[in-house]
Amino acid sequence: MPKSATHTVPKSSVYTVPKSAAHSVLLGPQRHVMAEHIIGFVESARDDFFPGIPSWEAFMLFIIIHRLFSINETGHAANVSELTRATGIPRTTMQRKLAFLKRKGFIEQLGSRFVVSPEQVNKPHALRGFWGRLHKVRGWPKKVVDTFA
Repeated sequence: MPKSATHTVPKSSVYTVPKSAAHSVLLGPQRHVMAEHIIGFVESARDDFFPGIPSWEAFMLFIIIHRLFSINETGHAANVSELTRATGIPRTTMQRKLAFLKRKGFIEQLGSRFVVSPEQVNKPHALRGFWGRLHKVRGWPKKVVDTFA
């Protein structure tokens, strides 16, 4: 088979997206600002609790802790099946994540059930990080509104 001739395509034509495509997304600038804030928020919390873990992994751990906390607020501990249903995370993944959270001290196991451990989330650096994120969140509405200007 003969070698095919290579055709050089200018980089700009390969990677250029017409501004009209980006501008055709309804509320695009507002969505962009909101996504930017949410990602920054998750990465900041990740740095406090799970440094060195990719953001999407940390986000999954936060979802598990949040759902577990919500179940614990009702007065009972949650088992793997309840957390799997509450999050949509597959059972085997949930078991691995719960084992990780337990090793790191974020949750405690009571038989086959789990509860959030306040010791880990109440550490001084975590509380400082929380107050810093809370301060940033208060400024989000103004930044979103400013995109309409």
